[in-house]
Amino acid sequence: MYDNNWDQYYHMTYLVRKQKALWDVSPEQAVASDQKIFDPHFDRALKVLDLGCGTGGQSEYLSAHYDEVLGVDVSANAVALAREQVEKSNVSFDALDITQALEAFDIARLGGPFNIYMRGVLHQIKEKDIPTFQDNLSKLLGESGTLYAVEVGDSI
Repeated sequence: MYDNNWDQYYHMTYLVRKQKALWDVSPEQAVASDQKIFDPHFDRALKVLDLGCGTGGQSEYLSAHYDEVLGVDVSANAVALAREQVEKSNVSFDALDITQALEAFDIARLGGPFNIYMRGVLHQIKEKDIPTFQDNLSKLLGESGTLYAVEVGDSI
């Protein structure tokens, strides 16, 4: 459901128009300032999951500070772009629709629990999908993961 719209967006924006998304800012403008807040709370023994990684810039930044990073996005096109642009041995990318229980279970089973970095994802989740979204976040966090979420708001 979400994947078709985002695949079309990434295809048209990055591949056809050769542009970047409006929110595709440098890591220094986003995750670097966020890291001051979440870093003391992230368990260093856990992998970091960059939920909604887009083209991978934030994941690449995180990989310089954490042992293992997994960037996930609902768009297979975004994941393909991230794999092309980021060549670090401790970062990988995978497609994940966080509103699909089986997909989240598979990711959690293979790599969890995770510390989760999530920027600008929640506002895109339809109301009917929020309970599944919450359950899946819980699966990915496990007993020991920490969630850091930044979301758009009226004051931004």
